[in-house]
Amino acid sequence: MKATIIIDKVQALLDGIDAEGARTIDFTPDLLRKEQRECLARCKTDKNGSFEVNPNWDNDLRGSWCNKMPKVSSADVYTLATLLDSRIALEQQIAAEKIKKDTEKVMAYAALKDEAFYTASYYNGPEFREAIIGELLPAAKRIGHQETLDRIERIKTEILPVKKAAFDAKKKAEKQAALAREAKVSHDREARKKAEAEKAAREKDQIEKWVSENAPDEMKDRFAAGVLDRDEVLDAMRDQAYACLSAMPRYQKLKKDDICDEGDDDGYRSHDVTYEVYDKKTLTAEEFAHFKVLRGLAPDAVVEPRAHVGECEQCESEIERTGFMVRITVGEFEFSREYGLPE
Repeated sequence: MKATIIIDKVQALLDGIDAEGARTIDFTPDLLRKEQRECLARCKTDKNGSFEVNPNWDNDLRGSWCNKMPKVSSADVYTLATLLDSRIALEQQIAAEKIKKDTEKVMAYAALKDEAFYTASYYNGPEFREAIIGELLPAAKRIGHQETLDRIERIKTEILPVKKAAFDAKKKAEKQAALAREAKVSHDREARKKAEAEKAAREKDQIEKWVSENAPDEMKDRFAAGVLDRDEVLDAMRDQAYACLSAMPRYQKLKKDDICDEGDDDGYRSHDVTYEVYDKKTLTAEEFAHFKVLRGLAPDAVVEPRAHVGECEQCESEIERTGFMVRITVGEFEFSREYGLPE
């Protein structure tokens, strides 16, 4: 039989031997003890069938353990026996280390109560967590910890089905709820589109009727030809709706010149003016009198008193002007126009 031994260059140099690299030797098994032969049988063989005794890398020795094998400067049966004895010792150390780690892992879970053990051993309720059970179960088998093995089996046969059923029911309910929400969103969207379409049809009918009954001939002709702008019709409808207030003054928007006196000759304003509009809760006698006039002239309208405030912080000036927002609904359209106080 053949065995391959790796000669270490440095060790050979120290021993005064000119040798390095892999050397293959012939040997007869009866020159080795039984445990040495069993160890050699566990070694891998190369493509030529030679046993690799001290390779630079060996998964069975976890790679880095190979570095703990003795460095040799010769290749003979005596060296083979020495390497096998070292490998046996290393395998025993590895086995002891595995048992220690397996025991620590199993004992860590053994101390947990059932529910804590279950929580630590599973994710999402119904499935084994591979990272834990995939290691814990083999570890318990290796050290023969029957309590853990029985516990895992009990979880799989008694607890898991219940948890999985609850988990599946929860997921099913969540899916049904999501489908119901989607159905409602779709229904609301369709209802909204239908309502918008119906409103648009009513607006179209109202515009056609108003043009037929109220528009001058030239507007009717343009409408018939399809060249009349819709906004022009709405403006005319708005003017008609507010005809009852034609004698009332319109609100005049606050301007910067009304608030801020700072400026250059070219009109550039260096100060910042802020504007705010809010509902007016209290009215003076004059404002209330005008409010009643507007209500009387347009009884179906909504009249909202409003305060327009302009302020310049640099000038420390503030101006408030009262307006009355008048809202009139005509069929499908709501118009708004703001009026001010008479001078």
